[in-house]
Amino acid sequence: KSHFETAATHLADGETSLEVLASSRFLKTKTREAKEQYQVIMEDVLSSRRSKVNIVPGAVYPGPCPGGFVVLFATPAMGEHHYLREILHAVRFVGLTPRRFYFENFANGVLAYALFFPSAQEEEVQRLKRTIMHSTLLKATPGKSELLYSSVMQSKISHECGLYLMAAVKFVYAFFPREEYSREYTSVHKVLEQNPAAQRKLEALYRLCMKDLLSTERIYQLAH
Repeated sequence: KSHFETAATHLADGETSLEVLASSRFLKTKTREAKEQYQVIMEDVLSSRRSKVNIVPGAVYPGPCPGGFVVLFATPAMGEHHYLREILHAVRFVGLTPRRFYFENFANGVLAYALFFPSAQEEEVQRLKRTIMHSTLLKATPGKSELLYSSVMQSKISHECGLYLMAAVKFVYAFFPREEYSREYTSVHKVLEQNPAAQRKLEALYRLCMKDLLSTERIYQLAH
């Protein structure tokens, strides 16, 4: 079940109260226990300014299924990025199926998901928590990190492997021994010091070669 509402235009900076941020439908239909858990994660997200996942015992919520766990995920306003694809993939990746699934948005732009797993074990939902948090760190820049992101979303590699490879790309780009490729260039450049036109052509050729050799796009392609 999901519901979208237009964000309010006038809110106090750092407002956390659900009485102000939530829709009238949310306030009328959610149980006291559910609102308490949403309030907790709202405050967590706003104080840290980052996505959060909380695991709540199913017994906290009233209803016919007191067992298992409820996984709450909330994230600050991220433009068009609502993480729905990542959440659904994370659930499938760890082999769980939620009995109930809710999506809520609030006037300050915070988005929240509640997933109910009445028969899940704690180890399973802890793994789901880690997977969801890893998902929020994945980037999908076209032509670059999107290559690895797609591999993760297609379950070709794990979330941890995707993050490791993204970090490896940054490491290679930052610490690649460029000086080993610049020695001969420097020597030739010096030989041509009496010929500025030839130097400029050499400089352009060197930049072109280095761009092809050491572009982040090229490194992502190799990592992929």
